[in-house]
Parts: sequence; structure tokens; C-alpha cells
Amino acid sequence: MKRIPNVLILFLMALPLSGFSKEEATGFVCIAPVPKPNDRPIDLANPGGGNRSFNFVVQIDNQPKVVVGHEKSWLVADLALNDSHLVRIFRDGKPYASFRFRFSEYKEKKLCLWFRALYETWSLSNSSSAVGCKCDR
Repeated sequence: MKRIPNVLILFLMALPLSGFSKEEATGFVCIAPVPKPNDRPIDLANPGGGNRSFNFVVQIDNQPKVVVGHEKSWLVADLALNDSHLVRIFRDGKPYASFRFRFSEYKEKKLCLWFRALYETWSLSNSSSAVGCKCDR
């Protein structure tokens, strides 16, 4: 009877784990919808006021650009957990904001990118503590 080398045994034992770790090696960002703008005065009760434009497009790394709507969240998936990612945000076709992030800066691999209309800023946070993200993952 032939003896199987220890290296081969270790390799065979690691096979089932490799599929699991590949799945766990990616995360995603859910992009929340922006409020509908209106012509009423802007205040705490009406953060979409002031007749401002909320025509945003978001691109993460080289993924396809996402036109951010007023009703539906959008999912950007398959982002490597160990890489640095570049988020670029455009408003009315012009650069508006950009920043880099790593999933290691957060507690989850499910993140939410959302817009604060009152202050006109974008925030990235863990999806469990974010408001407005409703992606199915």
C-alpha cells in the first residue's frame, strides 16, 4: 500500500475551505436613494428643500456608474475586502466628492453610502446602523 505524502493531505483538506474563504473575501456597498428636491424652504423637517439639484452618479473603483434615484437603493457588489476602494461622486455631471475606504475600517462587509441632504454630504457606514439602505444582501 502506497503512503500519501503529508503535503497532499493538507492540500486536499484545504479544498473545501478555499470556496468558503473566496465568498467571504468580498463585500458590498448599498447606495441609498436621495430625497426628492422641492421648492419649499430648507429646514430640519424638509432637508430636500431649497430647490437644489440631487442628480448624483456614484462610481466605486472601475465598477459601472450608478445613477442614484429617489426611490430605490443600488447594490455595488464583489468588492475585495482587503483592497482600498475609490468612491467618486458626481453631481449634474461634475465631480462632487471622492474618498477612499477599506472594509477593515468598518465592522461589517455590508456598507451603506447615503446622502445627508440638509448638509449636502455623503456618508459611508455599516449597513446595520445606516438609514435608507434597502439592498437585498
